[in-house]
Amino acid sequence: MIKIPLERRVILRLQGSQTGVSDMSAVLITNNLLFSSQVASAAAKAGIELKSLSSVENFHETADGASLLLVDLSTPGMRITDLVARARTLDSPPTEIVAFGPHVHEARLMAARTAGCNQVLSQGAFSTEMNGILARAAQREQH
Repeated sequence: MIKIPLERRVILRLQGSQTGVSDMSAVLITNNLLFSSQVASAAAKAGIELKSLSSVENFHETADGASLLLVDLSTPGMRITDLVARARTLDSPPTEIVAFGPHVHEARLMAARTAGCNQVLSQGAFSTEMNGILARAAQREQH
């Protein structure tokens, strides 16, 4: 058995076209570390490079060029209307914005729909559909 150093395995995985994995990147905005690790695991399975932000502070630098933006509406200070507007002004804006939050935060979910998010889901629905959302996004990026 050939042992490949971890750093090399990561580079191989991210080279996409040579390994059959998507060259896609995504950004997740959430301050929930446990949930962030679950999304990171699902993204890795889909072959997506995931960058996580705990706030919108460095959004412009991190999100430019990402194909998918995942937004936790319960992140403190989240103003989804402003965030979507900022995302649309990036040099390489995301092709899809998915927002999610607790089902009891109806006003935040409605604001995300009004702001123009491609998908708006309850936290539970996003958790259930996360693998499929990421797999479809990676597949779209390959075509």
